[in-house]
Amino acid sequence: MFADSKARVHETLAQMRVFLDTSLGLSLRKPVTRVAPVTQGISFLGFRVLSLFSVHRAHS
Repeated sequence: MFADSKARVHETLAQMRVFLDTSLGLSLRKPVTRVAPVTQGISFLGFRVLSLFSVHRAHS
């Protein structure tokens, strides 16, 4: 998710956790759920997703 402020991200994340738990019986994994600048990118399905492009990483 993207937001204009870090506070808004934390607020929305808290709302998402409540909805997932109460409505769907699901939870977010804490080790992989993090708040970080978009410039750090994320790893997803073998790709490093950055704000402008993605880089495929080979796994051994």
